[in-house]
Amino acid sequence: MYGEQYSSSNILRSLPFRSPLALLLTPPEILDQSLMHKSNAAESVINSLSQKLFEQKEVENSSWKLTTGFHNNRLTEGSDEISVYTKKRQTEHIYDPRITMAVYLHHLQEQHSSGQSSIPFSWEDWVDLSYLNRFLNGKSRSCASFLTDYEISLKYEMNDSLPSTEYANRSFCLDNIDYLKTHNGKYKDEKLLPGFNFMQRINEKSNFIGKIFNAKSFILSYAPTPSLIYFLNENGTYYKTKPYQATSMMQNGLFESFTDKSTFNGFNPVEELGKLGDKYLTHNENDFAIQLLKTKNFQLNIPEGNFYLDTDEHFADLYNKDFSLLEDNEKRFLESVNYSKAADAEDVKKYFKEVNILWPASYNAHKLKENGGHYDARFFSGFVTEMPLSDFTFHSPYYTPEELDRKPLDNPTSRRTIILSHLLHTLLTATFHDGLYMFPAHGSLLSWYFTSMSFPYDGDGDVQMPVTDLAEFCLRYNNSLIVQNPKYGMGKYYIDCTSSLTHRGKETGTNNIDARVIDVDTGMFVDVTGIGVSADRLTAPGMNKLDGWIPKQVKSKYPLSKVDSRRGRRQGALASNKFKHEGVKSIQKAEAEDKETVNKVLKIHSENRIYNCRNDHYYTYEQLSPVRLSLFEGAPTFVPASKKSLTSILEQEYSPLSLRRVAWDDWVFLKPLKMWVHADDVHWACVVNNLQPTTAVGKSKNKRKAKGNKKNVKGVNVVGCYIGNEATIISEMIKSSLYEITSEEVLKHRDERRPSMNIVEEFYHDNLYNSVHSTEMAIYYSDWEWKSPSIHDYHGMPTKWKDLAQWMLRDHPPPRIPMLDYLSYVEVADQGKEVVVSTSNYTGI
Repeated sequence: MYGEQYSSSNILRSLPFRSPLALLLTPPEILDQSLMHKSNAAESVINSLSQKLFEQKEVENSSWKLTTGFHNNRLTEGSDEISVYTKKRQTEHIYDPRITMAVYLHHLQEQHSSGQSSIPFSWEDWVDLSYLNRFLNGKSRSCASFLTDYEISLKYEMNDSLPSTEYANRSFCLDNIDYLKTHNGKYKDEKLLPGFNFMQRINEKSNFIGKIFNAKSFILSYAPTPSLIYFLNENGTYYKTKPYQATSMMQNGLFESFTDKSTFNGFNPVEELGKLGDKYLTHNENDFAIQLLKTKNFQLNIPEGNFYLDTDEHFADLYNKDFSLLEDNEKRFLESVNYSKAADAEDVKKYFKEVNILWPASYNAHKLKENGGHYDARFFSGFVTEMPLSDFTFHSPYYTPEELDRKPLDNPTSRRTIILSHLLHTLLTATFHDGLYMFPAHGSLLSWYFTSMSFPYDGDGDVQMPVTDLAEFCLRYNNSLIVQNPKYGMGKYYIDCTSSLTHRGKETGTNNIDARVIDVDTGMFVDVTGIGVSADRLTAPGMNKLDGWIPKQVKSKYPLSKVDSRRGRRQGALASNKFKHEGVKSIQKAEAEDKETVNKVLKIHSENRIYNCRNDHYYTYEQLSPVRLSLFEGAPTFVPASKKSLTSILEQEYSPLSLRRVAWDDWVFLKPLKMWVHADDVHWACVVNNLQPTTAVGKSKNKRKAKGNKKNVKGVNVVGCYIGNEATIISEMIKSSLYEITSEEVLKHRDERRPSMNIVEEFYHDNLYNSVHSTEMAIYYSDWEWKSPSIHDYHGMPTKWKDLAQWMLRDHPPPRIPMLDYLSYVEVADQGKEVVVSTSNYTGI
C-alpha cells in the first residue's frame, strides 16, 4: 500500500516544499524516477493520487479547482452586487440568474397562495443581453446601418431614409420608431432597445459578431414567451407554471415586491424553491425509478408500440376534447401534428436554424475553428472556442475586464464540457422521472462506453427516443423552458420540436433532427431524434450492417434501395392504412415509390421490427430492447441491456475499432485515469522527458524546436510515446497540473508551460462517475476494453448490481461544477488575484 512503499518524510519532506497544499496533494510516486519503468507504475501513481484526493477531507474546497457542490448560488442582503444590479437595470442590460430565479420562484409562491399558477415573463430577465449595451445611451443603430456596418451581404439595397417597414419582409428588422408601435413593442423600455429589432435570424450570411447581435436583438424584441416553465426539484419532481408576456421584473413590480418584503435577506433560489412546498409539486406516476425498483435486474422492455406513431390513436383523448377547452400547449401540438400529416415532403422546409456565417472565416488574425453548425441562431452568444480572449465572451454578472498578462486559465474545453454536462444531466433527469424513454446515441453513446461522460471535444450531445415517446415529449415540453434544480446550477434550457414530426423518412435530408434542447445562455444544444417504423428502404451496405439481426430469408426478398442517399424521395412519407403509419399522403398519390414497393417495405419493417431515425440509422427491436439502468453525465438513463446489442449499434455506426481507439483527432485516452487528454500535453510530456514523441510529429529532430513550435498535435502521433512510457507521461502531467493549482516551485518545470487541461482537476471531478461506470461495466461486461483492476476504488461503490443500481437511482449532481462557480473563480484567478472559495453559501451535495 501507499503508506508502506512511500513515506512522506522520506520523499516529500526531503524536498523544499513551501506550499502545505502541495504537500497535501502530491503523490510521492511522481517524483520517484526509479518507479517509472515498473510494470505497475502507472497504477501505483493513480492509486496514490486517488488516496491523496479522496481520503483526506482537507482536500475538498482547498482550491477553487477542487470544489464540490455549488458555492456562488446566492447573494446576501447588503452585498455590493445587489446595488450594482439594481442600478444598472435602469439604464442597461445586466443578468444575474440568482436574482431572476429567486424573484420568479417567490412570485410563484404568491400565485399559489392566491390559487393561481401563471406568472409574468420577459426574456430580459432570463438571458444575458449585455452585448447590446454598446448600442445604448445615444449609440443606437437603425436596421439599415446595422446591416451595412456588420458586412451582411444583402441581395437588395436599403435606404436609411425610408421607414424600416418598407424592408421588414426581407430584412426581418424594424427600427425602434416602428417597433414600438407593435404588440411586442408595448412591453419594452425604449432606452433599452439597440435601435434595430430583429424578428428572426438574418438569412444572409455574415461574420459571427453580426449573428450575436442578431440573436440578442431577437430575444429582446421578438422571442415568443415559453408555453410552460418547469422548475426542477429533487428526485424528478418539478413545479410547472404557465408564463404570459409582460414587461421585465424591474418594471412590473416583481423585483420591488421581493426586495421590499420584511423578511428579505438576499437572493437564494434554493431557499425560495424549498418554500414552494409539496402541494403544487408534480411527480409522474410513470417515473422509471418507481418502475425499475419493481424489477429484479433493473431492466425494462420498451413496448413495441412505442416505435409506431399513430397520432389519432395515441392522442385520441386530445382529439375528442372540445378544442377550445384544450391547454395552449395541447392546441399547438395538435396543430403541428395536423400540419405535419398534411404537408408534402417536398414542401417541408428546414426547421432548425443554426448560426450561418461566412466560411472560412478569420477573427483577430487567426482562423475560426467553428462554422456555427453547433449553435442555435436564436440564443447564440459567440463561439466557445474563441473564449475568453474574444471581445464577445460571456462572463460572470459583475466581471470587470482587465488586460491579461499571461495565457488564461479559462479555456474553451472547460466551458464546453460544463455546458453540455449540465444540459444533458438536466434533460435526462427530467425525462427519466417523467417516464419517457430517452437514451444517449451516436457520439454520446460512444463516449458513455468509455467513461459515462461526454467526450471533451464534442460540440453537442445526441439522444434518441422511440417515436411515440418523442411525440409525448413534444406535447409536454415543446416551446417550454426547463430550469435546472438550483442546487446543481443555474441552467435554463429551451425545447423546440420540429413541425414535421409524423414524417419518419429522410426525405430532403434537411430535417433529420426531430427536436432540440437548447442552452439559452450559449445556443449550444442536444439533438433529439425519434426511432420508428417507416417505408424508407435500406441500401445494401445498410442491410449488411444488420447481419445477424435480420433473418436471411428477409434479406433475400428485400427491395434494396440502389441509392445511398435518398434525398428528395418520399418513401418515409408513405404508408398503408393497414399499419396506420403517418406522415403520408394516400398510396395513390405516391410519386417516388410505387404502391407495391412501399407496402412491401413497410410490411417487412413492421413484421421484423426494423426501425430507423430520419438520418438513415437502422436498428432492430432486439438491438434496442430490453434496456437497463445506467448513468450519463451523472443522470439516470438507459442503454441496451446486452453487450451484443450495444456493441453492434456502435460498430455499425462507427467501426469495431471505435471501441478500442485510444486516439481521436487532437485527443488521447489515458486508460489508468479513464480520461481523454489533449495530445499537446502528451507531446510536451514526451519532449521534456527526452522521449521522442514520434517521427510523424514534426520532421525536425530538434526537440527544443518541436517543444516551442508544435501546436495541434494529433493524438495518433503521440500514442506510441505514451504507451511506451505511461507512468512517466502521466506523472509529468500530474506535476504540471499540481503546479498550476499550488504554485509549488518543486513541481515547476523550467518550461513553465500551462497544460491544456488540468488532469488533477478533471480527475477530481470525474472520478466518482468513472468509479461507478467501471464497477457497472465489470458487472455486465467482463471483457470491457477499459477495465483497470489494479486501480483501487476509493469511493467504495457497491459491487453487487442491485446495490449499485439503487445508488444510481438517487439524485446526483453533474460531474462538472456549475458555470457560475467556474466563471466566478477563473476570472479572479486570471487577473492574478487570490481566489477565496466561499463555503458560507455552499450547497453541499
